[in-house]
Amino acid sequence: MMFLLLFLLGQVHAQDLAALFRPGPSGHTALIRQQFYGNAQVPGSNRRLQHREWQGRVNGTLWSNDSWEMTGGIDAQDLVWHHPSPVLNPYRNFQGTVGARRFSGQNQVRGFNLSYGSASDRPFARAANDTASANYVHQFNERWWGLVNWSNNRLFLNNVPLPGVFYVSKMTREETLMFGFPAIFWRKRWQSGFEGMYFSFLPYNHRAYVGWFWNADHGVLLSYTHAPQVFFRDERVSKRERVFFIENKAMIEIQGTIIPRHLQWQVGVGTAFNRRVYEAKNFQEDKRFDVPLGDTWLASAQLTAQF
Repeated sequence: MMFLLLFLLGQVHAQDLAALFRPGPSGHTALIRQQFYGNAQVPGSNRRLQHREWQGRVNGTLWSNDSWEMTGGIDAQDLVWHHPSPVLNPYRNFQGTVGARRFSGQNQVRGFNLSYGSASDRPFARAANDTASANYVHQFNERWWGLVNWSNNRLFLNNVPLPGVFYVSKMTREETLMFGFPAIFWRKRWQSGFEGMYFSFLPYNHRAYVGWFWNADHGVLLSYTHAPQVFFRDERVSKRERVFFIENKAMIEIQGTIIPRHLQWQVGVGTAFNRRVYEAKNFQEDKRFDVPLGDTWLASAQLTAQF
């Protein structure tokens, strides 16, 4: 399930990464996240933008035996904007996924996933608002992995099957290093409790943090995130046009656990800056609308379960 989540969300979580390398069934994960933003200025308008975002997902093993598993998941997102601008509508994203994964024997992991859903201000109103993707992951040996992805709602090279390859240099509890195309992932925790992490889903998604943990599960982080989001506006002129939402977030986050290794929480406050919304056929090209958004504060809360 991990690579499907990477392509859909553009962001990696530790439990998703671990599931790919697990020598058995993936288990189950669930997440719920809420983000609140302060009202922001919209240049050229006397109306301030109201903004909040909710996301929930659940995925896991539906069936398994000694060497295969069938997986499934549901992802839902509600991006709530209130403003008279033609592109600042509430957008919703619903995705359902099914997949198969082989994990028997050394260096024998194979995985295939399909997803279908809708990402729009009028989800499922017509077929042009719907989204689909397909992913295949193949382990060549202990270090080298390959993948192929097709999606009709990718930030770049939309509707083009893209191959990828990556090399796993380290994979321990203390340090992980994976690099290649389209993903780079590094995380290390020192004995002093300090931890650093950088993830890039090339070329546009980035997340990094530095933090200090006073025990195995509780710590405070300084984080940076850049993860563009893409939607289909129902009243667009061309069905190839999409709405791109870009923002940078810098936050102070505190995380901990309620049930060790099973139920974790995270809360954070910070600022959202260098934000804009535009409609175009491709990322940063031929913009029909281009609406800059003012900087503002944000607060977030998240619960993650593994079982």
